Amino acid sequence: MDEIIKSLSEKFNLPESSVRSAAGVLLQFLKEKSAGTEFEEILGKFPGAMGLLASAPSDAASAGGGLLGGLMGAIGGGADLGKVLAGLQSAGVPMEKIGPFAREFLK
Repeated sequence: MDEIIKSLSEKFNLPESSVRSAAGVLLQFLKEKSAGTEFEEILGKFPGAMGLLASAPSDAASAGGGLLGGLMGAIGGGADLGKVLAGLQSAGVPMEKIGPFAREFLK
């Protein structure tokens, strides 16, 4: 996971601490939207992901939303979109980098 964090930090010119927090926001989203053991399977693919969940800003604890590419249509926007945007901004990701950051993280 450290490699991913470092790569995203360099690519988006963001401090690693911001990238860790933003990754936590996105993982929190996945946790809330995943059914059954789906999230556990996701965590298995991301060593260190549990630590990133703890890195999410406290106001992002209920973040959910639609910034995540094709998932946006499936879950809708509205309040969920606002929550995920706020969580990512709180983590230190500028508005103009949020979409590209989320897509790159989920790759």
